[in-house]
Amino acid sequence: MNHTRKWQSLLLATALLAPMILAACSSGNEEPSPAGDTPAPAASEAAEAASETAEDPQTAGDVTTMTCFINHTWYWTDKFEGIIPEAITERTGVALDVTRAVDDKQLGLMIASGDLPELVYTSTELDRLSDPNLVYPYNELIAQHCPDWQPDNLRITNAKAFYGDDNYYFMLQNFNPASEWEQYPGTSMVPTLAYRADLLEELGNPPMENLDDFVAVLGMVKEKYPDKIPLATSADRGWRMMVFRVWMGVGNADFIEMDDGSVVHFTSHPQYKEYCRFINSLYRQGYIDADNFSISESDTKTLVQNAQCFAFTGYSQGEMYRFGEMAKKVEPNAKIMESKPLDTKGKYYINSIGWSGLAITKNCSDPEKAIKMMEYLFTDEGQKLGEWGREGIEWTMGDDGYPVFTEDWLSASTDESTFYKKYNPAFFFGTSAAVEATGRIAVLPEDYRAVYQDFRPLMDYCPWMRYAEPKGDIEEKTILTKLTDLRDSNEVKVFLSASDEEFEKNYEEYIANARQIGVEQLEAFMTEGVADAKTLYQ
Repeated sequence: MNHTRKWQSLLLATALLAPMILAACSSGNEEPSPAGDTPAPAASEAAEAASETAEDPQTAGDVTTMTCFINHTWYWTDKFEGIIPEAITERTGVALDVTRAVDDKQLGLMIASGDLPELVYTSTELDRLSDPNLVYPYNELIAQHCPDWQPDNLRITNAKAFYGDDNYYFMLQNFNPASEWEQYPGTSMVPTLAYRADLLEELGNPPMENLDDFVAVLGMVKEKYPDKIPLATSADRGWRMMVFRVWMGVGNADFIEMDDGSVVHFTSHPQYKEYCRFINSLYRQGYIDADNFSISESDTKTLVQNAQCFAFTGYSQGEMYRFGEMAKKVEPNAKIMESKPLDTKGKYYINSIGWSGLAITKNCSDPEKAIKMMEYLFTDEGQKLGEWGREGIEWTMGDDGYPVFTEDWLSASTDESTFYKKYNPAFFFGTSAAVEATGRIAVLPEDYRAVYQDFRPLMDYCPWMRYAEPKGDIEEKTILTKLTDLRDSNEVKVFLSASDEEFEKNYEEYIANARQIGVEQLEAFMTEGVADAKTLYQ
């Protein structure tokens, strides 16, 4: 297997698919449909057809247990148990013996040794897993065992993005083009800011319409509630202060396309320095605790759950609401709300071509059952079962497009440990992001749903940005990895600068290091790659 071929060669190869892809997208672009046209369906017709032909629960046969490695250290569960996994087994005849990763190096070592389990679920190392010596190509398994399943060309294109041959070795779940999002009321998971609405009311409901207002409120909190941290933040670097990066115009993606068509890394964005300066100002005014940047993700969550802070950064789709319900056990009047966007200069870039894929390795005892399980989980029924439970039992469809869940589901959903033990919607190997988002938001109060609708106009769907990112053993991939490591080691140092002079010194050192690593070379690579990749999606 040759991992050293240039990424551009992959683009040339996949460019041959452009006519088919454009045809597949012709009813799903962001332009209004001509009068009389039927809107793009929420799931592809092929997926619906597969739903009809996927194995019936009554004919699934004997249960086959397969070993499955979950390459996500943070994953909610390492057990294929609960109401939803049991229903998946009934419909597919497959059960899973799960192992969850202990660190981010484990899968790489397994690939290098060839000592792989039967199934691997991962969002990283997908390029290395795209190896016919290690993993069955999906296209071959589909042709042999479930020829009626015809995944649409966009999803095939996404899957092929990880290797240069004409096979694809997984189907990425959690992908939807903008046209499919329009069919659901849910919104994509984005960086968010939550705050104690009850404390804001005690302060006299001062305005919180923009970032200046928010900073003023933090000052009031610090004065009136000295025992509380004005602003706590997620420890996860992907969510940490990202909401402010969006609102200040940089955006939440690694790469941003500028008005002239050039693509820049976020460290080169003209507003990035002002974003760093803003976070530094919050720290120097005493609104952020430096210790927050060195504790674990679970410890940062307890700052909210134990009612120790006024505001908290993280992500949307219900986490903040659950935290609020837990905070009520400490302070009964606590009410946590998510903030509407405090500025509209920025965008929430939805650049995903999918999140994780399930690889069926050459060690799989029954690849036929494995691929048929995936066929079922990519149907409309399978997607909703994986996220919402059993239709007619856990949920029925409401008139507003949201599922209406049972009281038992709603009660369980407020506590993550209870929810994943009883129902366990963690094995959504085929789900769509729109299905996931709609189910998660359906359990939230109306005031949360209203805020999420404010997010929609700022969402920019651009999967070609992720598609064009360097993959495989090429120099630009190494540069991107080093830039990510640089952010992790240098950005907080900039945030926690003690003075203007120290800020300037730390920031200039950070950006100089980015240039030395090769950020300009990477940006040139991305500018060319994005121009080519956009033709595959538009």
